[in-house]
Amino acid sequence: MSCSQSSAGEGRPGIEHVLGDATKPRGEGPKVIVHVVTDAALTWGGGGFAAALRRAWPDAQESFRKWAQKGRSNLKLGNVHFVDVDDEVFVASIIDRKS
Repeated sequence: MSCSQSSAGEGRPGIEHVLGDATKPRGEGPKVIVHVVTDAALTWGGGGFAAALRRAWPDAQESFRKWAQKGRSNLKLGNVHFVDVDDEVFVASIIDRKS
């Protein structure tokens, strides 16, 4: 998804649904790829979107793993781990589910 000024009214960003590969974000300026992990995850899941992120940016997976291993308090619900993976592309791993 990407933001679009036109779908939400004057001066407010909206949401535009875009089909494609989320590991190849489009558009100008900084981009954040967001994915969710459980509070028990010392590493990302084994398949699906997490696997695609891991293939695209293995260093992002390793950065998350090191952050998670620094202390279980990092895996508190609502915490977010950001990593810069490319020119103006960031991966945000949100701790959103209690296991």
